[in-house]
Amino acid sequence: MTDPRVDERDQLAWLARHTDALASADAQQAAAALDGLLQLARRGTPPVIERTLAVLRDPPAEPPDPVVRDRLAAAAARLLAMPRSAQPRAVTPPPRLHVSTMQPGARYRVVQDFADFDGTPFTAGTVLTFVAYSYFPYDGGYTITFEEGGMRLAEIDTDNRRVLDNSSNTYFAPADDAGA
Repeated sequence: MTDPRVDERDQLAWLARHTDALASADAQQAAAALDGLLQLARRGTPPVIERTLAVLRDPPAEPPDPVVRDRLAAAAARLLAMPRSAQPRAVTPPPRLHVSTMQPGARYRVVQDFADFDGTPFTAGTVLTFVAYSYFPYDGGYTITFEEGGMRLAEIDTDNRRVLDNSSNTYFAPADDAGA
């Protein structure tokens, strides 16, 4: 399961490396650093994008290579010419729903068809009212109880692991968010 804070720490480290390399005397390294910063300005987390835009607007050291310096100036000019609302920014996905964050009595919609560890099918559109869950560390097994029935998922099964990860709420979402 991916922790967004780890991704952001990696992005900040990447930002620091590329910012330092931007002032490199090696034109290829400086050009690659500029490309990396521009990519980060399009795909980073919101705080990382803000920091990256600040570096592009006002770099701590000017690149010695004139071609890289001109590209940086052109990129900064484009960014400054854009209204702030049109500047690159990340779309923050909804918080990932995990079994451990489900609340008793809350209703959750199955977003995508899947089968649990026992092969029981769960169909997209089904709304389930959460009661409780149990975790069994030996096989990473979850027994999830809903008012409408139960389900078993196991981390040792690749398909079940995807359901448990529920990246971008691919398999479950709060019923209110899913158009209930």
